[in-house]
Amino acid sequence: MPRNGRRKVHAFIYVVNKSESLKPKWKYSVSFPRRCVVQRKPSVPWRLSVYAQDTASVSHTLWDMQQEDSPGFVSSPSITTTENKNGETDILKKLQDKTSLVTNGVKTQSKLQYAERDTKLPPPGVSPTSWYNSRIRECVGNKDVKAILSILERMRATPGVVLNAVTFATSLSCCSKLRDIDSAKIIWKMYEEERIPPSNYVFSSMIAVCARAQPPHVDLALKLFHTLLESGIQPNKIVYNATIDICSRAMRYRQALELFENFSMSGEPPDAYTYNAILRLFASKGDIEGTRKMLYKMSADGISPSVITYSIIMEAFGRLHRLEDVFAFFQEMQSQGIEPNAVTYNILISACAYSGEYNKALGFSTEMSTKGLAKDRYTYNGLMQASVVSKRYEAAIEWYDKMLENKVAPNNVTFRYLFEAGGGLARFQVIELGLRHMEKMGMSLNVYTFAALVAACIHCKEFEAGRNYQKQAQYLLKHQGKIFYEQLAHILQGYGDSHRANKILAKLQVYQPPQP
Repeated sequence: MPRNGRRKVHAFIYVVNKSESLKPKWKYSVSFPRRCVVQRKPSVPWRLSVYAQDTASVSHTLWDMQQEDSPGFVSSPSITTTENKNGETDILKKLQDKTSLVTNGVKTQSKLQYAERDTKLPPPGVSPTSWYNSRIRECVGNKDVKAILSILERMRATPGVVLNAVTFATSLSCCSKLRDIDSAKIIWKMYEEERIPPSNYVFSSMIAVCARAQPPHVDLALKLFHTLLESGIQPNKIVYNATIDICSRAMRYRQALELFENFSMSGEPPDAYTYNAILRLFASKGDIEGTRKMLYKMSADGISPSVITYSIIMEAFGRLHRLEDVFAFFQEMQSQGIEPNAVTYNILISACAYSGEYNKALGFSTEMSTKGLAKDRYTYNGLMQASVVSKRYEAAIEWYDKMLENKVAPNNVTFRYLFEAGGGLARFQVIELGLRHMEKMGMSLNVYTFAALVAACIHCKEFEAGRNYQKQAQYLLKHQGKIFYEQLAHILQGYGDSHRANKILAKLQVYQPPQP
């Protein structure tokens, strides 16, 4: 900081119609558009985001405020909106104009309503446990795990209130929806402290959380399964299916088949869910013969393959870039009179995306529209992925534009491909616009979005911004560092930056995750 205690501010203003860069000096006054709203966000470095709107256009002001004597200070680039031959500015302007649409379809709940209701007690004549359990179910519907933790603490502190298996199984179902393994572990510790007898209901809920966590907690799920066995309780179909499913998703081939054999000998016949989990395992290994044998066994046991069954198989082969097998199972499904639904078409589009077949993905999108099937976020995400993999970056931004136009709420996957598209075009303002939209939606970056953001900054030659976001990722994603760097290397390879990608992959060979 300067000796006089004042800070030096570099301000850059860009409007839809014109661009202007201002570098205020001391004793100079700077005027900004009216109705500016300034929000301070904790980041590295500190930033002030100024959103200015007037009746004609949407303008966005980005301030990078740093100490004058900060080492390695690099001022942000002045962003211009000059027309180019590809008409990219038109797309960017359309997205800026649709900033107000990004909150459509996103549930926003006031957290204060739970705090106010927490001060109330169950009405007379009503079972306190049932009353609190109904409130937990409300929170599950709103995906508010913090409120659930608050209610559980109040239940434990209130005399005469008994927590039961329904209480904890319902609470864990919210963690499963949110893929929140940390909150699930807190709830599970409460469950153990209450010394409630083991229940298939609670154990299956916790195993489901392990399956949906990123990355899946397979060892914890298997430990829970064996704990239930050791307690003298025979796992039911739901527990078996949940455990087989997580082993299948994590490619634990031996454990999944052992569980399947034990389940078959337990006297309770496997159902469609069980077979679908095993089929995912064979298909994910690329074992076409094993997949067909299991399909035959499924039919022999009187269970007809459904559209879900074939969708699971096609999704697994699609991830392996085996489009011929995907199309073969799609034709087989149709020959059996099974009508594809929107999920099937989304999987087909995604399979084409993994193989970089943009035109084929576009064909399935057209077929969806012909059949009257509505496009959802998975459709648009698949089309954006296909655009990015085939290096049609402008198309990815156009699909994002159509997504907002049709009032489909984006998610982290959407912004991942938007950042990759902005990086591929070397247009940093696309990345800033995506961050602005995420902020308006109240979304946080996950490991995949952070990797795309850092890679895009590097490809845009915004190295200072890339380093700052990398520091944030290292701090926030302490136990997902390996996934972050793997994804970062993969995206850089897609940009053709093999030199940096290979350096990252070489460092991963000796990478040691931080100790918890």
